[in-house]
Amino acid sequence: MKRANMIVVTIALAIVILVPVIILFGGILIGLAGFFSLIGVTYDSLWALAIFLIACFGVSFFFEIIEVLILMKVERAKITGTEKLLWLIVIKGLCTWIVIYIVNGLMTSVNLSISAQLLTTVLIVAVDLALDDTPKKRKTDENVRLAVPHFHRVPLFVCKQKNIRS
Repeated sequence: MKRANMIVVTIALAIVILVPVIILFGGILIGLAGFFSLIGVTYDSLWALAIFLIACFGVSFFFEIIEVLILMKVERAKITGTEKLLWLIVIKGLCTWIVIYIVNGLMTSVNLSISAQLLTTVLIVAVDLALDDTPKKRKTDENVRLAVPHFHRVPLFVCKQKNIRS
């Protein structure tokens, strides 16, 4: 492969990777700017907010490791589902708040009050739990299940032994 072709392929690959990352980061940045304007957070510029967001990602890397280690201990403990969920919320919330608190203390261009820090923490933890990809166990009734409708007839339901149709 010629050197010119390798350069073109490298540039094309970099564009394919960078464009979605930039769009995702821009969406998070604009969403955070809107949320901050709703709760009364002041910041000098959008660049200051971008640096705040990047700093939060950097600091949260270390706290994610701590969070995973603690959550592994919680998973091994013999506790019920509700208590486990409560521990999950507390641990994620505490780690997220510490990250926001540290970055807010280091930066002078973004000013978050304690209530704004807590509201931001609640938002981040709620989104994190909503987008959690762990499979949930569902209790399904094996006796009754919905049938797939056909073009010429609509089945009401299908029992384990019988097939009742309209």
